[in-house]
Amino acid sequence: MRDAVPFEVLKKITREVFVPRMRPLRTLRVWSAGCSTGEEAYSIIIALSEALPDFDNWNISVIATDINSTILERGRAAIYATSQVNRGMPIRLLLKHFDQNGPKWRVKPRLQTKVKFMMDNLVRNTHGIGPFDIIFLRYVLSDLYLEDCQRILTRIRRNLQPEGFLFVGATESIFGLDRSFVPRHVLDTMVYHLEE
Repeated sequence: MRDAVPFEVLKKITREVFVPRMRPLRTLRVWSAGCSTGEEAYSIIIALSEALPDFDNWNISVIATDINSTILERGRAAIYATSQVNRGMPIRLLLKHFDQNGPKWRVKPRLQTKVKFMMDNLVRNTHGIGPFDIIFLRYVLSDLYLEDCQRILTRIRRNLQPEGFLFVGATESIFGLDRSFVPRHVLDTMVYHLEE
C-alpha cells in the first residue's frame, strides 16, 4: 500500500534483530505516528506477517495515531480503493492480505485486529503511550518548526525501547536534532537506532 523500501527494511530488521532478541517473549510493539488513513499501519503489519513465519504465535500490536478523528475512522474501517492498494503492493500480497469488496479492498480481520487507532497530537501531548520497539515517524517533521521537531523527538525517545528503531521519511533527516538517535544504513535506506 505504501512505498515498498521501508517495509523491506522493516522485514530485514525484524528477522535479524528482533526475532533473536524477542524469541522467548515473542512480543513486538510498533507505533505509526501521524498515520493518516492507516495505509502505513497496515503496511507495517503486512510486512511483519511476511517477516515472521510463526507470526500467529507472536503478540504484535501496531498503534496508529493521528490528530484527525475523521481520517482515523477511515483507518479503522480498513477499506481502500484499488488505487491506494496498488501503490507498492505486489498482487500476491494484495490477494493474501485483503478481501475484495466490489471496487474496494478490505484488510483481512487477522491483521486488522492487530492495529489500534488512537487520536494523538504529537506536538502538544507529552504523555507516554509506549514503550515501542519500532516507531514510524514518516513525513511528519518536514513541515514543522525546529522547536516542534525537537519536542516530538524527545517524546519519541521516551517512548522507544533502548536499542529500538526509528523510521523517518526518505527525504527527512533528524541529524543534529537529537543525538540519541544513531543513523544506520539498511538496504540503502537510513533508519535511526536508539542506543542505550
